[in-house]
Amino acid sequence: MHKNELTYLTKKLNDCNSKLIIYGFNNIGYCIYQIFKDKVVDIVDRVKQGEIIDRISIKSIEDCEYNPNDIFVIASVNNNANKEIRKSIISKFGDKTKIYSINDYYFDENEDMARYCPICKTHSNYFKPFGINPRKDVQCPACGSLERHRLSWLVIEEKLKNINLRNKNLLHIAPEQIFKEKFAELFKENYVTADISGKGVYMQMDITDIKLPDNSFDYIYCSHVFEHIIDDREAMRELHRVLKSDGWAILLVPIVLKKSHTEEDFSIISKEDRLKHYGHPEHVRNYGSDYIDRLIESGWKVEVIYPEGFLTHKEIEFMGITKAAGEIYFCTK
Repeated sequence: MHKNELTYLTKKLNDCNSKLIIYGFNNIGYCIYQIFKDKVVDIVDRVKQGEIIDRISIKSIEDCEYNPNDIFVIASVNNNANKEIRKSIISKFGDKTKIYSINDYYFDENEDMARYCPICKTHSNYFKPFGINPRKDVQCPACGSLERHRLSWLVIEEKLKNINLRNKNLLHIAPEQIFKEKFAELFKENYVTADISGKGVYMQMDITDIKLPDNSFDYIYCSHVFEHIIDDREAMRELHRVLKSDGWAILLVPIVLKKSHTEEDFSIISKEDRLKHYGHPEHVRNYGSDYIDRLIESGWKVEVIYPEGFLTHKEIEFMGITKAAGEIYFCTK
C-alpha cells in the first residue's frame, strides 16, 4: 500500500470509530489484516471461506454481517474484479455501504503501465521488492511471481502451444503456489505435485530415490530445488529416468553469474555458516556456470534459453525479467 493510502484509511477508521471488513485475502489482504488487525471484524473470500485466521473465520459475502459504521476494503487484483466485488457488496448491503479499494499497484488492461505479469495477466505501475536483501521492483503484487517465474511461464506457454494435453501429465517438484492453479488448469487430474515433506502435495517424494517406474511423466518442472540437496547428481539422474523419451523438463537453480565452478563444502552444516557461504541458510552449494555440465553428465540434453533470445528489450523491462531471472535450462532425453 502507498503511504498516502495507508494514512487515508487509518484516518477514516479513527474518525468514524469504524471496524474493517476485508474482501479478498490475497497478499494485499493479508498485509491489510496485519496492519489493522485490531480493527478487523470480518474477512470475506469466496475461495478461502471456512479457513480460520487467528480468531476470524473467513466467510462468503452471503454470511457476512455489516454495521453502518463498518468499512469494506477490497483487496482486488484489477479494476474489473474490483467492480464485480463492489456490485456484490452493494447488492447485499445497499448503495450506502462504505467501500474502499486498494489499487496502488493494479491497473487492469492499461498497457501504458510500467509492468505486466504474463502469469496472472495483471498490469501494474511497479512490482514489489523481494528477497533476504530485497531486490526492488521484482514481485508481482497480484500473484507473487518473481523474475524466474515469469520467464519460465513464457517458455512453458510457448513449448505447450498447439499441444493436446488431454493425456499428458506433469510432475511439479516443490510446487510454487504461483504455478499450481495454472498447471492444474492445463493438466487437470494429470497434474502431480510432489515434495520431500509430503505436505500440501499429491505425493511425498525424495527425488534422489523416486518410487515410480521409468518413463512416468511427459513433463517435469523443478525450480530451485537441487541447491538444497546433497546428492544433486542423483536427483538429476532420477528425474531423467522418470521422464518419457519424448518429454521435456525445466530444471532451474540459482547461479552465481561471476563463478565458473560450483562451490560446495559439505562440512558446512549450520544455517548460519550456510547463509554466510551460500547466501541462504538451507542451500548446500552455490552453482556456477558449470551447472550445465552436471546436467549433461546425468544424461540430459540441454538447451539454454536466454530471455534476449526471444524477447525484445522493451518486453524484458515490461515484464520485469531482470538478470536475477537467469536462464531456462530446457532438458530432454
